[in-house]
Amino acid sequence: NTWTNLRPRGRAPAARDSQAMAYDAENKVIILFGGWSATKEYDDTWAYDPAANTWVELNPAGESPTARAHQQMVYDPTVEKTVLFGGGRSTTVFNDTWNYDFASNSWTPVTLTGDAPSARTGYALAYYAADRKVLLFGGSNGIDFYSDIWTLYR
Repeated sequence: NTWTNLRPRGRAPAARDSQAMAYDAENKVIILFGGWSATKEYDDTWAYDPAANTWVELNPAGESPTARAHQQMVYDPTVEKTVLFGGGRSTTVFNDTWNYDFASNSWTPVTLTGDAPSARTGYALAYYAADRKVLLFGGSNGIDFYSDIWTLYR
């Protein structure tokens, strides 16, 4: 029951809040995306290697999610990718879904069929291994609050 400051070696992400992190069990790294500070919103992607206690800025090739904060991510072992949903910036709230693939160091927008959760921040996202699906609960669009639950089947 003790917190320890790990003090990673080398360069680290800029100070920020409202970023998203998820543990990629396949590659044994923690992926970080986005967030904001008093001066900017971030669209950067980083990997923290717990074994080496180091950060690496990944600079993915191609398209990436726009800068945002208050998004969530979870690793989906079914597709071996980290899933990002929603979040927001200034007066814009998103309902887009992205996959990050560590092996190819790339983000890909997910093409969905059917309905999707409305644009929101402040929700919870989890992977439910028993049914092999991502679950999303609640959140807000800045005006309305939600108590709905959604699932992303692969």
